[in-house]
Amino acid sequence: MEKALRLLEMNPVYDVSNFNDSDVFQSCIEMLPIRQSKIDLESDIVDLYDSRSIDYASKYVMEGSLNFEKFKLGGSYESNYQKIKKQQSHDRTIAIRNELSILVADVILSSSCPLNYQAKKDLIEIAKYSQNQPLSASYAAQMFIRKYGTHFTSRIQLGGMSLDTWQRNNQKISSCCSSNDRKYDLFCPIGSLPELSQLELWRVRRQLNDAVNTYVEMNVVSGCMARESLSFNWIANVADDSCLSAKTNAKFGGKFGGHSKFYYTNN
Repeated sequence: MEKALRLLEMNPVYDVSNFNDSDVFQSCIEMLPIRQSKIDLESDIVDLYDSRSIDYASKYVMEGSLNFEKFKLGGSYESNYQKIKKQQSHDRTIAIRNELSILVADVILSSSCPLNYQAKKDLIEIAKYSQNQPLSASYAAQMFIRKYGTHFTSRIQLGGMSLDTWQRNNQKISSCCSSNDRKYDLFCPIGSLPELSQLELWRVRRQLNDAVNTYVEMNVVSGCMARESLSFNWIANVADDSCLSAKTNAKFGGKFGGHSKFYYTNN
């Protein structure tokens, strides 16, 4: 299930570090400058709603190119989306989220980057348990997911958060504007874990994949995510068929007879 239930910063998996707080010289990553100058203006307007009202949501997008240094203007919901939905349903408010950012570089994780010492130690422990202690291996894999998350980021785009801040200081406002995440069962290359055989690596990947699936199953809240529906559930993070209104088909059969009454009066 390729759904991000939560976006949280967890413990480091790879040994990526900065030198002297530098934005250029970093280990394990490659920084590629973004050379295209482009403006994207996006605004997400979330209208008020309650259990009986219809949701009016509009998105305005404007794109353009500039001759000076590249930057991007965009807007989106804030990260705590469930909190917004609950607050708006109670307070009947409108939320407008706008964000101004400047994209500076693509940051790509190097395939030769070594694993973090503690993460590597935890993976070796999973491999050891996988030989003859399946329950312990399953528990260790679930603890790994709890500590490091269900996905790791292999590529991000760096930039500034706002035009005002960017104009004052462009060196200290780096932030992640977008990311490319991968599941843990897709990593663990042989070169990063020379202590393990190919079979042991396969067992580790399988345990991690099962742990991710367990986490998703335990944290999925199925429900109607269409706010215009009477069945809307603000807690839901995975849509199901509950938005569909129940339909009742009634069949009427048989013969219907009628009669008329005539009244005569004598005048």
